[in-house]
Amino acid sequence: RQMCIRDSTDDIGSPEYTRWLGQKRVEFVIEELVRRGVPRQLLKGSSAGQSQLLPRLPGEPLERWRKRCRRVELTKVLRAR
Repeated sequence: RQMCIRDSTDDIGSPEYTRWLGQKRVEFVIEELVRRGVPRQLLKGSSAGQSQLLPRLPGEPLERWRKRCRRVELTKVLRAR
């Protein structure tokens, strides 16, 4: 078993900066999960930065879209036997 933590950011800033910012967010989430008792060896994290922006909905205000783009996704990975 493993838990993958992946972060995405909005379109503000350079790709390098948003990847760095997203990685900091991933590290925070990992530290919080460890603090709550999840074994660190089960956690793997990465940042997509702004490379996986969500599509903007018709009529969606820019700030709402940017908030939706800033996200952390957790995925439980099961290994086949």
